[in-house]
Amino acid sequence: MSETKKQKENLQKIADYLKKAKIIFKWTEIPSEEGESMPALLTSYSYKGYKFDVLILSVATWVMVQCYILDTKPIEEEIVPKLYELCLELNFNLPETTFSLYNGQIFVEADMPVTVSYNDFLNVEMKSIGAGIDAFLDELGIENVKVEDTKGKIKIE
Repeated sequence: MSETKKQKENLQKIADYLKKAKIIFKWTEIPSEEGESMPALLTSYSYKGYKFDVLILSVATWVMVQCYILDTKPIEEEIVPKLYELCLELNFNLPETTFSLYNGQIFVEADMPVTVSYNDFLNVEMKSIGAGIDAFLDELGIENVKVEDTKGKIKIE
């Protein structure tokens, strides 16, 4: 079975979970490092009045849920390292939650095996996204950093 076909099969299970939970999503494709496209699901996560883009990918036997919470590019250069430090501290302190950076965008992530059950997907993995956002917003306290909606703004090229 081709890698792309396996990725689609893995994501179909997650798409079924999203449908069951009545979460709106769409199928999309993103470029891979090999220059080919990779299937993905695009949805959003609402949290305390914010709407964040969420990208769901499958790599090998893992599903990765990546919630885009902040673009560091418009932030003053001397402040950005403080944001990265906060993310590293939260990586250390929060179970089931990872912060990552891609192209200047900060993400909260939850990674899970493709065998994840519906209940664990919804009640553990997706809730860890909310816990990550909550901790990030609570600990932010950095002047001149304003968190805004990212829905519709994710850069997946």
